Order: sequence, then structure tokens, then C-alpha cells
Amino acid sequence: MRSFHKFGFFHKRSELMIMLPEVHKLRDIFELFASKVNTRKQTMIEKPPAESGIDEGANGEEEIHTEEGGAGTGGQSRTTIIYINTPTIDISDVDECLRTMGLFPNDQWLGNRLKEHLRRRTEMGPMSTHMARRVAFELVLTLYCQLATLSEKLNADEVLTALRSCDPQGTGVLSYSELRHMLTNVCDRLEEAEVFSLLHSVSDIDGNVHYEHLVKKMFDREAQTEEMVHQARIYLQAIGPNAIDMDMAKRDEFIDDLREADPGNTGYIDQSTLLNVLNRGEEHFTGDELKILTSGMMDDGHPGINYMRFLRFVMHE
Repeated sequence: MRSFHKFGFFHKRSELMIMLPEVHKLRDIFELFASKVNTRKQTMIEKPPAESGIDEGANGEEEIHTEEGGAGTGGQSRTTIIYINTPTIDISDVDECLRTMGLFPNDQWLGNRLKEHLRRRTEMGPMSTHMARRVAFELVLTLYCQLATLSEKLNADEVLTALRSCDPQGTGVLSYSELRHMLTNVCDRLEEAEVFSLLHSVSDIDGNVHYEHLVKKMFDREAQTEEMVHQARIYLQAIGPNAIDMDMAKRDEFIDDLREADPGNTGYIDQSTLLNVLNRGEEHFTGDELKILTSGMMDDGHPGINYMRFLRFVMHE
């Protein structure tokens, strides 16, 4: 089993993409399906009922107002979620996106995981169905890794043995139509375009496929997929499991702010500085709340809070 390279989690996404070029390729594929959407929450005084729901601002930004709080809040505050310029894809495009990445999900397997995504999102609050159906790159990458290791794969020798059994004369070729039928109708069926991609370069003018060349091509592709999966796991390990439901642009901004607040790169800042960094966005923490959140994040011999440990807590716990 391959071991992971030692990657720290205190990296922005752009930095991770440089270190993990195969993940960058997968991100490029994802963005072919993406529209620009961003999630940002802010608390505001409750608007009249006629203004609740999904509104469109002057710049075409969508605002979705959802209740925040319950008993004891008097219903006086709401959470506004504003979507601007972060790539997401519609949940209906996940299947095609994964196929373009080179994997072919079973309908039932993928359907169950996307239903779980919708259930988790709705439990996070009364978010609109429209926005609950938006899927971030980190969720697609998680599905990609799960799908790649879903079942044991045949090795090249096993595939060659199976194909040779269909070639009793030992000609080394099978008809294009026969292989096309096998690939589009057996087990994890491929789409026509995927079959063409595999077969066209190993076929002759008579419509025969040199299946040993086909197997080599298939397993060269498998090796590339293995490296992509390996790097994808490193990326997901670095950013943490909570990334699938978080605004990753805000995480990157938070890292920039922490680095600016600690020019000596000590790894520690005092509580008041961390509180100031946290409250630069829409979130508003009190000193007492931060003290609870950072309990146990001060190390002997080091003044201040270990902010890397704090970020890990946010992204992993």
C-alpha cells in the first residue's frame, strides 16, 4: 500500500494545486461543468415575509434568507446566504463530471451518495432546494476517491486471458463490433464516446482491434488514474473532511490573514489578534466564545494560541 507524502494542512488551495498537479487537472475538468457561485453567510434583522425567500440583487446575486436561531431568539435574526463567484456544479452533472474524469459510477451507488449529500445539507438549515443541489469540487473529489477504490480491479493478465478465450485461432485481433458490444453491455458499461476513445487508436482499417495493444492502453490509463487518486487523497487529507460543506475561498483568506498576523512564522498569535482575524468576515465571535473554542491550543513555552491547530480543528472536527 502506498504511503502518503507528508503534506501540511496549512496550505491554500492554489498552493496545493501546484504541489499536486493531477488534482489541478481534475479541477480543470470540474470547472467545465461549473457555474460561478459563492456561499457567504451574514446575520441580519428579519425582513418582512414578502422579502424572504430567494431574492435577486442589483448585480444578479442571489440571496437566500433562512431562519437562524429558535426559541429565545424571538425570530429577530435571519441568516442570509449570498452566492457569488465560487465554482459549483449542479447535482445532476456529477455523474457526467466523474465520467469525464475517467471513472464510471454505478447509478445506484452514486444516487445513494448524492441523496446523503442532500440530506446532510437540509439538516444544516432550511436552505433552498436550488442551492442544496449545488456541489463543490471537494465533494466531487471525495466521490472520485471512493469510486476509484470501490471494487477490486482485474489485472492486465486476467483481461488478456479473457480476451484470448474469445480468439481461439490466436489471431491477436477481435472485431471492433464485438469489443464495442462487450464494453457497452457488460459489467460497468461504457458510453459510446468512451468506447471510441479506447478502440479507435488500436483498430486497423478492416475494423479489427489488436487487443494486446488495447489492454496496454487500458492499463496505462489505470496507472494515470492511480496517481490521480493518490494525489486527490493527499489534497482531501490536507484540507479536511469539513471542506465539502464550507466556503473554501474564506478558508484561503483566513490563512492569508493568519500569515499576515504572524510575520515571524512562529505558529502562534495572541487571542485578541485571532479574534480580530476571525471577525474580519461576517462571523462575529466574542472573546469568551473564542476562549472556549481554543481551549487546549496553547503549548507550554509558547505564548499565544497555536493557530494551525485551531484551523485543523475547524476543518477536521
